[in-house]
Amino acid sequence: VDDDSVTTESALKHAQELGIAETDPSLDINGSDTANKLCIIMNILGVATNFADIERSGLEKVKKTMIVDATKNENKVYKMIARATKQKINDGKGETWKLSVRCEKVDKNSFLGTTNDTDMSLQIETDLFDTQFYRTNEKDVLGTSAA
Repeated sequence: VDDDSVTTESALKHAQELGIAETDPSLDINGSDTANKLCIIMNILGVATNFADIERSGLEKVKKTMIVDATKNENKVYKMIARATKQKINDGKGETWKLSVRCEKVDKNSFLGTTNDTDMSLQIETDLFDTQFYRTNEKDVLGTSAA
């Protein structure tokens, strides 16, 4: 958002018209919609996960001035980012997952930074393979239901 005429309401209306914001946009704003997707992915991967396991901090703390400043002065954009990070516990004898959803600044020209409108993107970083990138254009509900 680098146009001073854009309001929260007009941005939400546009997102709903594109079909990427829920009828109740609070689920998108507070990160719940993204957290639900992360929960589904983790369970598919065999990691028993409940919605309550995921820390959330959504758009409600990001102000328009922060978005404009990031875009104009830092070459960054805000994106809702879901993270799953494996962590060692019990002196390295066990593992757990730190799960979170946050609205974060990312480089404007990065893979996640170039995700727009109806894109759904996944970036996987491991200690064994090169970073993997996946993107699909979610023009209808099929993309979300496939998750």
